[in-house]
Amino acid sequence: MRQNIYRLLSPPERGTPRHRVITAAKEISRWLILTLAVLIIARACGAFNPAPGSAGHHLITALILVFIAWFAIEPVVWLLKKVVGTGSKNGQDI
Repeated sequence: MRQNIYRLLSPPERGTPRHRVITAAKEISRWLILTLAVLIIARACGAFNPAPGSAGHHLITALILVFIAWFAIEPVVWLLKKVVGTGSKNGQDI
């Protein structure tokens, strides 16, 4: 069980489909975070104030949830790697 969890949490080999999917997900999340930052700045300046229940309001809410998930998941994965991982490939630390 420990090896399976460690295998799932460890970074995949370059060129594999899993590596491409994870890289694409990271890039998409970075662009979403950048979009969120622009929307928050625009909203703070008064340029983008959507009405409650509108599509814009739902968009900002969804992006904020992505932002929270992005920053909440990384420490959890790091902690799981430290707890589960007994070592790493090629003698490198986790």
